[in-house]
Amino acid sequence: MTLSPYAAPGIPRKKDLSLSLIEEHVCRIFGEQQRLVHSKSHKRHLVLCRQVTMMIGRQMLNLSYNQIAEFYDTDHSSTIHNIRTASNRTDTEPELAEKVKDIKQAILFS
Repeated sequence: MTLSPYAAPGIPRKKDLSLSLIEEHVCRIFGEQQRLVHSKSHKRHLVLCRQVTMMIGRQMLNLSYNQIAEFYDTDHSSTIHNIRTASNRTDTEPELAEKVKDIKQAILFS
């Protein structure tokens, strides 16, 4: 899954930007192992990383819910729920919003 030419207008794009790379950056900021975040685990800290990865992937890569669902081997309705949950949490939790901002900057300037 590569970066859409329509994603994030006016922001420099990396040709190799992918959901996997976003997941790598999220794991680094949250201090989690990528293999655990990509697993089916329902532990809160891993679910949050997964949700944030899905949300950022949707925003930066302009991926469909089905494309994100395929990456995590889940269905699109779970993906919709996870993205909405992450978005709601970033709206109400300033600390999480700051982490998301840091992740996006790290992705853009890496």
